[in-house]
Amino acid sequence: MAVGTICFVAIPELMLKAFTKDNEVIEIGKWGFRWIGISFLPMVTSLIFPVFFQAVEAGIKSSLLTIVRTIILFVPLGFIFSRAGLKWFWLTFPVTETLTSIIGIVFYVLFLKKYKKTYTDNIISSRA
Repeated sequence: MAVGTICFVAIPELMLKAFTKDNEVIEIGKWGFRWIGISFLPMVTSLIFPVFFQAVEAGIKSSLLTIVRTIILFVPLGFIFSRAGLKWFWLTFPVTETLTSIIGIVFYVLFLKKYKKTYTDNIISSRA
């Protein structure tokens, strides 16, 4: 993700020129690539938390994070930001990933509190 972030932020024009020669597309894409590149940082956790919760048999939380990210946040935020113009639309990516990561962190903290209590209770009961 770090390499992708650096490339998207530092050399978007070079990357876009690999796909198009249209200067207007390149200008629009340079702005967009920078915002998408920035969104790679919170995207790490917004993608890992659903996998984590699936692995620990918390499928509801996993599914909820995916639904929140793709349907509840991305689509409405994309619509809202697009009303302010194309440059604002690109904010959809980092805002969605950041909010999803925050929700994932809250779920994770709650999971740790529950796991710690369960683990502690098991140790106490095994010693009795």
